[in-house]
Amino acid sequence: MDAISEGFYGELAKLGFDIPAPMKSGGYIAGTLLAGLAVHDMIRGSSLKVDLAPAVIKGLEEGTQVISKEWVEKLLKDQPLERAVKVVTTMEDVEEMLADPKFGLLKRYLIRGFAKSIIEKGINAAVIKGKDRDYLIVPEKANARVIEHEVGHLRDFASGAYKEPGIIASIVSAYWKPSFEKHVLERERRAWKYAQPTPLAEKAVETYESAFHRNRAKSMASSGAGMLFKAMSALSKGVPSAGGSH
Repeated sequence: MDAISEGFYGELAKLGFDIPAPMKSGGYIAGTLLAGLAVHDMIRGSSLKVDLAPAVIKGLEEGTQVISKEWVEKLLKDQPLERAVKVVTTMEDVEEMLADPKFGLLKRYLIRGFAKSIIEKGINAAVIKGKDRDYLIVPEKANARVIEHEVGHLRDFASGAYKEPGIIASIVSAYWKPSFEKHVLERERRAWKYAQPTPLAEKAVETYESAFHRNRAKSMASSGAGMLFKAMSALSKGVPSAGGSH
């Protein structure tokens, strides 16, 4: 790779383009690539749906709102699951859920805040696997399709199609799109197949993809800017930057 790079830079020099050493450095090249990736992610993220309004989650549109516990009961009566399911729609339900021995102190703290925002603000809906049963967290009244989608996640668990990613895979998924596609987007699409057909399915999947690009853009922009600043500082001093080619 170094030989190819030097040959390329040599040909440019013959044409009168003298590339400063710091611009040939690994730091400058990596910084430029990361900055370019950040721009791509910002554009891609802004082109997708950013989020679903609480009014959509709560099903305030005519004909889509149901009483959550009753709707889940109907769905499970028609197609039972082997594991018990508790529908969490109040903070009292949350505290009962947090007594599950699977959740440690830190996880209980995080889940409590997340569940509170769902129940009181309707910003989302979610399912969580407990030790011996699963939990579906949703506003007391919600969009029937959203509830069906969350039950779809439970059915996906039961089918064995979903494999919980390990720590490394979860970290990689935050930056590598194919991994994110496998561990997050595919899971979301499978769960929507259990809901009645709705345009909401595509919009909901887009919120995850948009979040991926926006979050990666922030990380890449910060890292890329740091590398470029270091390389350009070296350029102004007339010395190669750290991590340069040798």
